[in-house]
Amino acid sequence: MRICLVTLHATSNYGGVLQTYATQNILENFGKVKILDYRNKFILKHLQLIRFGINPRDPLRVAKDLCRIYSRYKAINKFKEFINKRMNLHVFNESKLNDIESEFDIFVAGSDQLWNPKVIGKKYEFDNIYLLNFVEGKRKISFASSIGGYDVEIGDNLISALKSFKHLSLRENDSAKNISKILDKEVSHVLDPTFFYDKNDWINMLGLSNFKPRNKKYVFLYSIIKDNLFVEAVNSFSKKLNLDIIIVDQDPYVNFKVTKHYKSAGPELFLSLFINAELIITNSFHGTAFAVNFEKPFYAILPASSKNRVISFLSSVGLMNRLISNKSQLNINSIYNYQLQDFTKSRKKLMKLKKISLEYLKRAFK
Repeated sequence: MRICLVTLHATSNYGGVLQTYATQNILENFGKVKILDYRNKFILKHLQLIRFGINPRDPLRVAKDLCRIYSRYKAINKFKEFINKRMNLHVFNESKLNDIESEFDIFVAGSDQLWNPKVIGKKYEFDNIYLLNFVEGKRKISFASSIGGYDVEIGDNLISALKSFKHLSLRENDSAKNISKILDKEVSHVLDPTFFYDKNDWINMLGLSNFKPRNKKYVFLYSIIKDNLFVEAVNSFSKKLNLDIIIVDQDPYVNFKVTKHYKSAGPELFLSLFINAELIITNSFHGTAFAVNFEKPFYAILPASSKNRVISFLSSVGLMNRLISNKSQLNINSIYNYQLQDFTKSRKKLMKLKKISLEYLKRAFK
């Protein structure tokens, strides 16, 4: 079976490239997989050294990119190397998009937020490629797709497009239920593809056995946006714990004290820092996902946007007690008791969700 995967692969987002790699590997159990090398112009900016534009905030972004141009150059090259080395890309001529249909037997959209218009376009518009609107005669399925915090309404373009999908699955339970109700059609809730591989799998797949980023114990920070609650949490933990503070992002600086700031880390170093951390503090969905998957003590700081992604996941694995949604939760007990975290119940719940997710794929490819 020839499978075409359409996803957000051309990015410098750690979760984005790692979920693509995991999805590709999972789908290879069902046939020969190629990732459509479609480069959404808005997403592609992640791989541009300096992101020019005409929006009011673009001059600030340009200034920021100039301040970190060397580290950004190194980081982007590491992402490009990962994409070119580990992804089986299908290069195509966009003017002949309809010709692609004859080259594949089935088309898969997912995972990640390819159906969240706030993520894939500056005008909050859907991208028809990610909706598989160019496919007319072949089977279309979705696998762990996400709409993020987008509020679906009955007549919008997303609902119209999804009517032609043979099988549908989403990464968030609330979104799956909502779309199922609107379409009057089964929409499965499945795991993010990164969960199909445990810590040892990732170590072997990416050759991380010799990665020893730090000799001392450390708290690992991963944040998409460092809002007030995240900064407050970091400051509270760093004051009470005698541990190094490590952060990975491409910002030129952070507005709190850290021991080490990795500005040009590739996906391999990123994951090795997760694996070897003493404690993880994150407000990212994939940051939370990897912490749970690797069974590392963690606290998930409620993000300012797309909150349902983190809440839905933590609810599904019974770990809502690791969510910090306000400053009052930053108490002494939560700080000193981070090592008491028990993953026994969440491990069982993950195994059940993984089984459900695999059963969905078997149905979809049958």
